[in-house]
Amino acid sequence: MPEFARRRIGRTPLEVTVLGLGCATLGGTRIPVSRQEAEAIVRAAWDAGVRYVDAAPYYGFGQAERAVGDALRDEPRDDWILSTKVGRLLHPFPRAAPEPGRRHPLPFGVAYDYSYDGIMRSHEDSLQRLGLARIDMLYVTTSAGISMGTRIPADAHPARQRLPRPPKPAPIRCGAGDRHRRQRARGPARSP
Repeated sequence: MPEFARRRIGRTPLEVTVLGLGCATLGGTRIPVSRQEAEAIVRAAWDAGVRYVDAAPYYGFGQAERAVGDALRDEPRDDWILSTKVGRLLHPFPRAAPEPGRRHPLPFGVAYDYSYDGIMRSHEDSLQRLGLARIDMLYVTTSAGISMGTRIPADAHPARQRLPRPPKPAPIRCGAGDRHRRQRARGPARSP
């Protein structure tokens, strides 16, 4: 197995491999991807030495997170870094009207919620879909109606100021702002 170089994320203790696996396509919303195919892709990345995986609730309306968790659950958790997104909650919606160009592999719709409770619920829901006890990085996903490159004011995300200092071992080890703009990663969140 090849060894990829690792790089530190900002001032955090996290180090990721220079090659990571982005799981948007694994959700099957743009092209059909079965759960078995998605898990096989994650396993192939692992076998190739990739140790950074990025998922999101929105990728396949939960399917990508489930595939990542099922594929990597038995791997030593301290050997790899996982990131996911917060800001979009999934709600049961059995007859979801497809968005233009998107399929709904799982029966959920999306609601935006950047409140403290919404961020914490999104994090907890992701832990359940993944079947894991820890997510290393949380990204606040782009807001509805905010285009890429737009600066989001700090007070637009009140949860950033209220997130508790993570206990050890930390269920969240790093948080960052909008993933569509250059953002310096922050270390563990601080209590007010």
